[in-house]
Amino acid sequence: MLIFLFACDQECEGVGCETAYSAAQISVLYGEEREQTSETVEITQASFSLSGTAAERSNWSYTFLDEALVLGIPALGNIFRYSEQEDLRLSFDTPIISGTSETLFGASLAKTQGYLVIGAPRMSLSPLRQHGALYIYSLSQTESPELIIHGIYNNEQLGERLFSCADLDRDGFSDWIAGASQSGGSQNDTTSPVLSGRIYIGLSSSWMGLSSPQNSSFMPYVNGLHTGARFGYSVDCQSDITGDIQADIVVGAPFADSEAFDASGAIYILRSPTYSLEDSISLYGVSQNAWLGWSVATGDIDGDKDIDIIAGAPGFNNGEGAIFIWLGSELESNNTQPTFSISGQSSTLGEAVDFADINGDGLSDIVLGDPNHNPTGGLGSYNAGAVYIFMGRVDFSTHYTSSISVEEADYKISSQTAYSRLGQQISHDDINRDGKMDLLFLLRNKN
Repeated sequence: MLIFLFACDQECEGVGCETAYSAAQISVLYGEEREQTSETVEITQASFSLSGTAAERSNWSYTFLDEALVLGIPALGNIFRYSEQEDLRLSFDTPIISGTSETLFGASLAKTQGYLVIGAPRMSLSPLRQHGALYIYSLSQTESPELIIHGIYNNEQLGERLFSCADLDRDGFSDWIAGASQSGGSQNDTTSPVLSGRIYIGLSSSWMGLSSPQNSSFMPYVNGLHTGARFGYSVDCQSDITGDIQADIVVGAPFADSEAFDASGAIYILRSPTYSLEDSISLYGVSQNAWLGWSVATGDIDGDKDIDIIAGAPGFNNGEGAIFIWLGSELESNNTQPTFSISGQSSTLGEAVDFADINGDGLSDIVLGDPNHNPTGGLGSYNAGAVYIFMGRVDFSTHYTSSISVEEADYKISSQTAYSRLGQQISHDDINRDGKMDLLFLLRNKN
């Protein structure tokens, strides 16, 4: 009997090949002056990119501190630093802060003056399981944390998500929020609905000067209302929406139910200074399984000084997804219906949204992620992804109709690489300090 063994060197393409693309890449596009004319920019034209391997996996977190990119790599349990200005090369052998991969140390990052907050959502201290923890390091001394805050509930996974905020309590220090969207309904938390979610508000006035370790019971918090709502999945805490000269908190709960629809999703505007749901403005999705609140952002798109809100609803229209926009002027008149919607032709549009003034004209530009976009329709660009940018303009309300297509975007950032999922995670910062916001994208890469 003859047995023949054949080896196929052909790369996997299309559905089912995602495991071949489990590495990560961060690409940065510097902001610049742009005319409001449509064009496509390939992500290969990025100002600079950093790539990892399958060993570092793809669930990186990142923020910018002092013109340096700080990366959390939970698969390694370490924090790394990269600076283009100092010509530092990203090396996974030289972390600036070390933790443990078992706790997913580095799964999330937030910054405040002089401090870095690091999430470790899988931290478990008997008898609790995966209660999670937050580590706060002084940037002047990173050998050991200044404060450790442990979660208090089973499977709460405190540190799953962190969000950098404005100065919420007006004490001169910026603050942060820890989203624990899986909180609720555990064996030692029977008062909260299952997976209702919770946010912890990291006011500098509440934690600075405390000795370590602490548990999160000392922190101000807000609980979600609905079973399975995942309150705290997304947060924006940078803008004063209500006009009292103090930043408000916008919280997404993508699986919340409205009176009319299951899993319509919701976003809540928690007014300063109380930050309570009882005094909040509630905005709900307009259909079943829309998942409004998967992503949220705030900014001023038309320069009228009223803060506008954008939110992603990737489940809208049977999973095609959509973006909804509330103009601040409409919210002031108690109109809770979205002013605009933006739709696409692929699936899960709205997994990531951002407001960023990328051309320095003082207006917030809308940045939308479409990570499942396929630019060619072929297997070689399956789930390559795309990002659409609508430039801010003073005539935004009259320039667009209430229903906008992504094809009307001023320009598009495209990928041709399968499974890169460009648009799954978007953020911004003025990295090169030129007054224009630069865009950061986390992509997947070949192993």
